Amino acid sequence: MRGKDEINRLLREGFAEGRAAEDLAAARRDAGRPEDRIQAGLAQWHRIEGLPPVPRPRRTLSPRDALVHGLGFAALAILSWHVTRIGILAVEELTPGAGDTHNWGGSARWPVSMIVVFLPIFVLITCASRPRTAPSSAADLPRSLAEITLLGVRSRPR
Repeated sequence: MRGKDEINRLLREGFAEGRAAEDLAAARRDAGRPEDRIQAGLAQWHRIEGLPPVPRPRRTLSPRDALVHGLGFAALAILSWHVTRIGILAVEELTPGAGDTHNWGGSARWPVSMIVVFLPIFVLITCASRPRTAPSSAADLPRSLAEITLLGVRSRPR
């Protein structure tokens, strides 16, 4: 058994037996633990009289989460690069310089294909990495309608 798991087990058993936090801290000090580690270990448990100790939630990033976030960042970078490239090509086509003739000649195929491939990947990774929340309630409806209305107002030509 790993040392951290052993210490957590000992703290849980000590709290379950009704021992005071000060007694457990003193025992850990006698075993040679640093004070900051003692306080961190004790802070990981929530105690209510008459109930067993409950571990507090810990924020951790699993290797799977790191991989998903890394892939999302890579997809976002690729999308940004190629959307910018298409924008530059469009500007060059719409505003040719004096005597310049710009022929796309397939130069937009690669950015478009990258967007077609990476946009669904980015959307799936983004949706999968969001925390699951309760289903939308009726209170969210006015806000959603306001967002859609503002989006429609912004996209109207003037």
